[in-house]
Amino acid sequence: MQDFHKFLMRHGESWIQDIIERIERNEGIRHTIPLCLEDRWEALMRESSIQPSQIAA
Repeated sequence: MQDFHKFLMRHGESWIQDIIERIERNEGIRHTIPLCLEDRWEALMRESSIQPSQIAA
């Protein structure tokens, strides 16, 4: 699993938010409560470790 803070420092918050939103939209993921960016990141990382997903850049 990628470390959120290292990834954040390398790419910036707006870039990470855009990627997370695109993945969530593509996968049909909707959160019932607002989550911080780090929690959304961790949820996607857990999900991707269970089911490999096809993500194209």
